Amino acid sequence: DRNGEEIYVDPSMKKDAARIYISQKANIDGYFKLAAGKVGKSTARSGIGIKADAVRIIGREGIKLITRPESKNSQGGKIEFVKGIDLIAGNDDSGLQPMVKGDDLISLLISLVDQIGQLNGIVQGNLTAQITVNTAMLAHTHAIPGSPLPDPVFQGIVAGMQSKLGIQGAISQALSRVGGEFLKMKYLKPVSPTYILSRYNNTN
Repeated sequence: DRNGEEIYVDPSMKKDAARIYISQKANIDGYFKLAAGKVGKSTARSGIGIKADAVRIIGREGIKLITRPESKNSQGGKIEFVKGIDLIAGNDDSGLQPMVKGDDLISLLISLVDQIGQLNGIVQGNLTAQITVNTAMLAHTHAIPGSPLPDPVFQGIVAGMQSKLGIQGAISQALSRVGGEFLKMKYLKPVSPTYILSRYNNTN
């Protein structure tokens, strides 16, 4: 103090300008007042906490963040399941969501683009059929004067187009529905190995 007397205070994880905390057994999240996230809070486990105004981790040949390299923790207890990595901005985990796995997302988008291309083909087929009908109507005349009678040639064209479009449309719609359900099962269901979201890693 001003009189030269030493003043002893408890350490403050909040007020210290910078701190590296290492402990064999600690409640590291509680000490630093950290959000639980999806990983949860560490209790009575060895821990290292690093806090400062700015923390930088630099690796000239890469950086790895790895969880559960062994099957037991520092206390000798068995680690029952894999915990992932949470990236939490603002120490607020309320909006935490699973990260997207890029390769699987690309595969899904390619499949969707292919399905859209198939739908475009169906639309183009319908347009071509409609042009055929319109052309037949332009050339249509009645051979018998008076009350108009159905033209058998025109009737044949329309009937043929309707039959063709009906069959093709039913098949295309069925295949499209099956394809859509397949994509949902393959990429959007957590049980699938190609699920586009990470089962372990989250961010906000």
